[in-house]
Amino acid sequence: MAENYPDRLVFQVSNEEVTLPEAETDKIIFEFSGKQYLKYIGWKQKVEKRIAIQELETGKRFFDGEKLSQNKL
Repeated sequence: MAENYPDRLVFQVSNEEVTLPEAETDKIIFEFSGKQYLKYIGWKQKVEKRIAIQELETGKRFFDGEKLSQNKL
């Protein structure tokens, strides 16, 4: 299990810890193709739709369970 480093960003990769140098702890950059981006957007929209449906059915916000007002519903 990865230890807690307050000034470093630490990832657990398989059984190996990867610690980023302090100068790089405030950024992570991902590169992916346009096709991968479109797949991500489609996935995100499906997830958002499922969350919205669940919130409408339960009357509660998904991420914290707080009851939604009638205006928000």
